[in-house]
Amino acid sequence: MRLSSIALAFCALLAVVPPASAGQLTNWQMSGDGKKLSFKTDGGVQPRATLLFSPTRLVIDLPGTVFPRPTVTQTLSGYYNTLRVGQFDPSTTRLVLEVRAGYTLNPKQISFTGYNPIDWLVDLPNPIAGNIPSS
Repeated sequence: MRLSSIALAFCALLAVVPPASAGQLTNWQMSGDGKKLSFKTDGGVQPRATLLFSPTRLVIDLPGTVFPRPTVTQTLSGYYNTLRVGQFDPSTTRLVLEVRAGYTLNPKQISFTGYNPIDWLVDLPNPIAGNIPSS
């Protein structure tokens, strides 16, 4: 009986310890004009972006990256409500940029620039009122 308790505790510990090879999100910053989001990791990453609606959110996943702190929420001004940074699953850090109610983003105007595998810049368009243009 005692051995099964030790095995269960060990499995629980493995579930919360990040993989040894995972990089970490080391910093991020939203520009003062709200048009650029930059972030840096201590290991190479290939970001994945998704645009979600109701409310409009730009979700940026960083696979193979951990965020060793509780979720951080920054209040923003202008077209954006908040920027949340946290651990989505054991090996993915997630950044979520929430757009103010009544506005959306044109996904064709969002661009990522990787200066190298650890330094990234996201160029954000000005949000537009209503729905995404159909073109």
